[in-house]
Amino acid sequence: MCLGIWVKQKLDLNTLRMKRKKLYLGLFILSFIVAGINYYFWGSVDWYSNAFGNPVLFLVASITGVLTVVFFCIQFKCSILTYIGKNSLLFYALHRIVIDLLIVVYGKLRIPIETDFVSFVMAMVSVILSIAILYPINCIALKWVPWCLGKWKK
Repeated sequence: MCLGIWVKQKLDLNTLRMKRKKLYLGLFILSFIVAGINYYFWGSVDWYSNAFGNPVLFLVASITGVLTVVFFCIQFKCSILTYIGKNSLLFYALHRIVIDLLIVVYGKLRIPIETDFVSFVMAMVSVILSIAILYPINCIALKWVPWCLGKWKK
């Protein structure tokens, strides 16, 4: 968050508007390559297991990944990602519970997750399902207890 505030204060995004497409593509490629190298040599990243792989590669992949999503939302007006970004506290707080429950469901459905490709696909499916499950919970929280999310009723 501190990095985001610093970038907002120091970097004029209006000067980047002309170069945004190249910047977006470059950040995406860099993030993908760095995260791939981190995964290949140090294994998967899991915050809850305190496994980050190489800390430098982790930070570079994280920062470039976040900037990629921000520029993507600016470029294409992606309302879903913008909504999640504005309401990220609840999604971040509860997504692991949902994903753990989904892993149990996958086991009950006997979905094999042994190969890297299937594991990657199921991770993407889990993220999408997690967002879909947490969206109504977020709406309820915003309506009834917005102060818990740092927001106030208007």
